This record gives sequence, structure tokens and C-alpha cells, in this order.
Amino acid sequence: MGIKGNKAEAPPAPESTNRPMVSTGPSVIDPTTGAQVVQATCPRIYMHDDSVFYRTYAKGAKDDPQQVIYQASIANVTRQCTLNDTNLNITVVAQGRLVAGPVGGPGKVTLPIRITIVDGENVLYSEVSNFQAEIPPGQATAQFLFRKDNIAVPAGGALARVNLGFDTANEKNLAKKKKPGA
Repeated sequence: MGIKGNKAEAPPAPESTNRPMVSTGPSVIDPTTGAQVVQATCPRIYMHDDSVFYRTYAKGAKDDPQQVIYQASIANVTRQCTLNDTNLNITVVAQGRLVAGPVGGPGKVTLPIRITIVDGENVLYSEVSNFQAEIPPGQATAQFLFRKDNIAVPAGGALARVNLGFDTANEKNLAKKKKPGA
């Protein structure tokens, strides 16, 4: 029985642990670097539809599904940020899948993964990493985990966003050069 004869009230439900952790001060410290983790101000990662898949074809067989050597796709991304006096340091991680095509097979594959960080119209960072992935012997598929650490950009960009995807710009530029009359 509660106070004044009322029925006992149930204790309040515990807070959900499914919410993402948000850093509100220096209480969350990265144990490897000693820097403050600042997820609340960490820019979101965006992926454009035309850059989440990457295919290579046998010579001269562009866009022929029977001539695919391999296809890669990016499925999941995440990031972590730390802050110092002048920079926001970002670690970007992407998980993907590599599949051998009809003319492909096991072996090492170089995947051109581009990370671009923009703040409004200003490009703060842009780099292509030639990431090595591998389809193991006897297999036709493999998963890969790409990680880029310590990307330093100026702190304070309210409109900052991270764009991640396969770099197909070189392929598109080569295709334009090969077209007649170009």
C-alpha cells in the first residue's frame, strides 16, 4: 500500500539503452587517442545511388552482364569523431561485399573508394583510397571492411557532410574521351 492508502505505484521504467550515445561533454574519451569523442557534432555519411556499386568487365565488354569480372557494393557505413582545438578528426568505416562475375574468380581486387567532406559548397577533403579486397580461393564472394582514420577537417562546420562511394569519375572521363566526336 502506498501513502494514504493508495495502491503502491510501479517504479518508473528504466530508460532505453537502444538510443545512440551522444557526447555532451568531455566525459567520453577515446581510449586510444585520449581525445574527446563528439558524436553529436560528427557529420553524417551520405552515399549516392550511382556510387555504391562498382563493376569491372572483361576488355571491351562494358555493360555486358555476361562479361563481369567482379562486382562490389557498399552496404553499411559509420563514423566516429574526436575534437581538438582546431580540427575535427573523423574515422570512416564502410562494410561491403565483393562478388565474382561470370568471367571472374578468386583473387585480389583493388577498389577505388572516395571520401569527400564538404561544408556547404566548400570541399574540405577529397581522397581516393585504392583499397585491396580479396575473394578467397574456392569462394565466389567475400565481405570487406574499409577504414580510413584521422581525416582532419577544420572544426565548426555546421553544414559538413561526408560523401562516401566508389570512385567512378575516371571511368566516366575515359568513356567520354572514347566517344566519336568528343
